[in-house]
Amino acid sequence: MDSELKVVSVKKIAGTPKRQRNKLAAELGDAIAGHNIDVHFQPQFELSGGRCCGVEALARWMQSNGSETPPALFIPIAERFGMIGAIGVSVLYRSCATLIEWSEFAARPPILSVNVSPQQLTEDFSAVVESVIDLTGFPGSCLELEVTETTLISNFKRATRCLDACKELGVRIALDDFGTGYSSLDYLLKLPVDRIKLDRYFVARLGTHRKAEAIIRSVVALGEDTGVEVLAEGVESEANLKTLDALGCRQGQGNLLCPSVPADDARSLMREPWGARFKTGTRISRPDDGGLHAA
Repeated sequence: MDSELKVVSVKKIAGTPKRQRNKLAAELGDAIAGHNIDVHFQPQFELSGGRCCGVEALARWMQSNGSETPPALFIPIAERFGMIGAIGVSVLYRSCATLIEWSEFAARPPILSVNVSPQQLTEDFSAVVESVIDLTGFPGSCLELEVTETTLISNFKRATRCLDACKELGVRIALDDFGTGYSSLDYLLKLPVDRIKLDRYFVARLGTHRKAEAIIRSVVALGEDTGVEVLAEGVESEANLKTLDALGCRQGQGNLLCPSVPADDARSLMREPWGARFKTGTRISRPDDGGLHAA
């Protein structure tokens, strides 16, 4: 979730009347109990050549009347009412099970990124991850847990213990929304990070803010010097793609390449260079939600 959309989420839930929040919470509880929280996927691509290099799992809630409740609304409610853990486990299990069923990835699935909420980082979290790996057969080395600074700041020591335990399972760790917090470099030093996801805030300002290019170039160099992969979020235009490639950024994710889509669509688009970018006549143009997600 990027920094601007975090503010939107807070404003949305703060501006929602208590009665409506309670009603949504009850409906969300029913949706979780009925396994009606869906999982969509947003593929990630190499910016030079366009090969699919990963995919992010995102929670979606379609209500019985066919309307979709925005993640910006239901995720904060899930966190407030203690349901985010159940959503997170569901997304983790279903996304691992889905990818392992895709025969074209039988030899080695792509990197699967799953977001982790602060409330999930309890002492038994690594045991939950291990159970999902065992039950689905998904290789731990292909699973990536995404954490944000918000996830870490609430209890850094506990979060570090949890993530270290997950690393012992062979699982990858990604630092999301990189560059927008106060302690990003400190976390990069102290955590077993495999990938940093450069926040869309900087990508969106390429071409209009002269310092954005310098910052991205520095982050790319930092990644190369520390052996950490760098992925740019929010790749929304051909100009973004061209500039990021020129700056040496190797991976990207965003609406230009492919929005978040249902599993079957993602499976098809992951076979295409840059996903939806060159899929003539069938290009998907659904607005990107910026990675608002379940956990």
